[in-house]
Amino acid sequence: SSSKTKDSNFTSNSAASDTSISQKKQNIRKLIKISGNADSMLTGLTNFYNNQLTLIIKRMRPDLSKKTLEKLRQELRAEIARNMQDQGGLLDYIISIYSSHFTHQEIRDWLLFYESPLGKKINSTRPSIMEESNLAYQRWNRNNEPVLYEWLKERLKKEGITIP
Repeated sequence: SSSKTKDSNFTSNSAASDTSISQKKQNIRKLIKISGNADSMLTGLTNFYNNQLTLIIKRMRPDLSKKTLEKLRQELRAEIARNMQDQGGLLDYIISIYSSHFTHQEIRDWLLFYESPLGKKINSTRPSIMEESNLAYQRWNRNNEPVLYEWLKERLKKEGITIP
């Protein structure tokens, strides 16, 4: 009788634990989406695979029209998105990483932040901030590339290496 009670408690605790783990995973998935990280991953992967697709098409089928190539790109994006979302997809791997670093309560608190006015503002301004940051990087790079090149030239000269 005592072992049946222990088994029953174990099963009950195990079911509660499974539910809690499932809820944590659902909340992490929501966090990844609401934070914009899912879109960033999709964009990064799509850009990478679009570049690969373009190289392959140019090499193997340069006769394909731009319209066909654009249609392939759109379908590729949808396929990548599906593969990210599917069970065993990229998001499942990312969810495991988040889960190992954050408690369920921390995930819930993080979600509350993204649902707050400040969190919403951060998400809505992120694209503009990224675009402006990219422009700032380009300006900085144009100004500093010659300076860094001269530094490299002088540094290598100390090693007896000359570059033009």
